[in-house]
Amino acid sequence: MQFLEPISNSKYTLPVVSGVCILLWFMFRGESSWELFLGGLLVSSLMIYLIAELNNRNALLRNGSRMHSSMTVLLITVFVQLHVFSYAHLMMIFVVITIHLLCRTTLVKSPVLSFLTYLILSVISMFYLKILFLVPVYWICQIYMRSMSYKCFIASLLALVTPYWLLLGYLVYREDYQVITDGFSNLLFPAPDYGSVTLVRLVQFVYILLVLAVGIVDYYHNKYKDKSKIRIIYVSVILQTFFFLLLLLLQPQDFYIILPLLIVYASILGGHFFALTYTKYSHISSLVFLALSVLVLAFSVNSELFMIWNH
Repeated sequence: MQFLEPISNSKYTLPVVSGVCILLWFMFRGESSWELFLGGLLVSSLMIYLIAELNNRNALLRNGSRMHSSMTVLLITVFVQLHVFSYAHLMMIFVVITIHLLCRTTLVKSPVLSFLTYLILSVISMFYLKILFLVPVYWICQIYMRSMSYKCFIASLLALVTPYWLLLGYLVYREDYQVITDGFSNLLFPAPDYGSVTLVRLVQFVYILLVLAVGIVDYYHNKYKDKSKIRIIYVSVILQTFFFLLLLLLQPQDFYIILPLLIVYASILGGHFFALTYTKYSHISSLVFLALSVLVLAFSVNSELFMIWNH
């Protein structure tokens, strides 16, 4: 039965998925304050809009499907630990904006766009300093996207130091230097704390890993159908995906900081698979994906039942 194509192409898919997921958000609000809950909902909604615009501006899906946004809604809903607002939500928004800017630089050497991209990365690093390790990955992406020049490289360096220049001036005025030493000590990788890996986190990681793996494998199998510019963008997205997977493996204690960022890439890659692949395999995969989503949601909601696994 061919049901995936009409669903992925329907203009009603995103509204229906959003309505069901908002209902689930309120059903499983738990004991979180309304301010943090609504803050998480609003910022997540902004991220969903930015993902939709990413597809609209770059035509990432050949059929104009809204599957990217629908995948984002579903993945954020499944991980109930991410419903409450935290600075990881802001990081997620900023990372999507940098992807927007990178896509605009494809085949275009623009120092202005490069400056803005790395300026946002530098701002993100003030929340999570290890994001600076993403900078070389972005340089590689720009080289692959044919958008790197010596002017762009210098612009990226200036952008990276600009927020810290401003912060340094403020700290000198306040005569508070402890923030600087504490901040850069966090740039070092502490030993991985695999004791922080609970059963729920392990299930969530395997789930998002499966979505990413299916999306990546399917993309390489069908990439010949996309235009060259779109292929360049997707390869860059995959490269960034591998960076965050490696970062999560090295720093599992930062699980709920890195997981929202992986959701961004899982939405793009998984959405490409479900929106453009209509085979027997993809139809079975979509049903398995929905079943796994329900199971992971149940695990996430009832995580306290599995705390005994840690003892």
